[in-house]
Amino acid sequence: MPMTLLKKEIIAFAVAALSLFSAGQAQAESEGKMVFAIDVIRHGDRGPIVDLASAPHKWPQGLGQLTPEGMHQEYELGKKFHDRYIVKNHLLPEKFDVDTMYVRASDVDRTLMSAECTLLGLYPMGTGPTTEAGTEGAPARYQPIPIHTRPRDMDDLLIPDANKEVPKIYEEYVYNSPEWKERLAKESANFERWGKLAGYPIKAPRQMSGTGDTVFIRKIHHVPMPEGMTDEDAKAMIDFGEWVFAETFKPAEVGQVTGGNLLKVIVKYLGECSANKPDDKLKYVLFSAHDSTISALLSAMKAPAKFRPPYSSDLNIALLKSEEGYSVKVTLNDAPVDFPGSTNGVSSLEKFAALAPAHSTQKSQPRPATDIK
Repeated sequence: MPMTLLKKEIIAFAVAALSLFSAGQAQAESEGKMVFAIDVIRHGDRGPIVDLASAPHKWPQGLGQLTPEGMHQEYELGKKFHDRYIVKNHLLPEKFDVDTMYVRASDVDRTLMSAECTLLGLYPMGTGPTTEAGTEGAPARYQPIPIHTRPRDMDDLLIPDANKEVPKIYEEYVYNSPEWKERLAKESANFERWGKLAGYPIKAPRQMSGTGDTVFIRKIHHVPMPEGMTDEDAKAMIDFGEWVFAETFKPAEVGQVTGGNLLKVIVKYLGECSANKPDDKLKYVLFSAHDSTISALLSAMKAPAKFRPPYSSDLNIALLKSEEGYSVKVTLNDAPVDFPGSTNGVSSLEKFAALAPAHSTQKSQPRPATDIK
């Protein structure tokens, strides 16, 4: 009996899928074995930091707080990490071991809560320990995982604006750039109207980063806009705000000051892992932070983002070991990040380490990565 067209299509699809899987597996094997990983994530969906004074809205969780949607986004990200680090790459053990991973969040409710949700996906209910008597250590065998933080005004690792040099760097490398001046000349005529729509005066372009973000949040949550704000107004405010945010981190000099400290710590972690210390069990570091944290780090790597990293974004830095030595693979939301010295987001450890600034802008010298964690 001749093969039907449907059967032929099914077989062709299966062959193609198998070929793609084999190619992906071969690529992963050629890159090397994952021996250390760092994720810098953005918190999930949140309420606006500052609402529009012209039409204040009662946000259920409060201004700047993680929403239920944001909690779910981070939980799903954690499930993805479970598959990546426990199931596929066997970097982390099936049961939590405090010596194998370290978690740090900025001292902000939404990032601390995002870390909790992500970790619940990484080590889900049922993986926690039992007592000697065999009962659940915590309900549903929930696995608590420590999350470390520092006060905001002292955190020049995850809060880019904590560095007092930032305003001066912005003034020198952002506000005086030809691109900034050209765009400002086009948009400044809109500030008065945008200010009336928002309910407060717009005096500087950086205000629009926050105002545009608020308009965006109201839009995705279907919250009515202020009276008189058209769809065209909303789009223009959002677009300009997004441009301001991305343009702020475009100069590498800004990245060195705002993200250089974090890059140095990451390089130190990777270097310590490559030293093959027999007593060092640390394999994974999770930083739960902000869009500005990710953008600052990318800028420090001389690979500035062209857009604001979306909610629940993941900047992944993986250390790979092969017969040729150690390499570093960098992805943002699974897409390769092309930085100087890399090919398709992959470079030698030495080339990646060379991206870190020679001098730290921290008030005190960075502690060893084993202490910072």
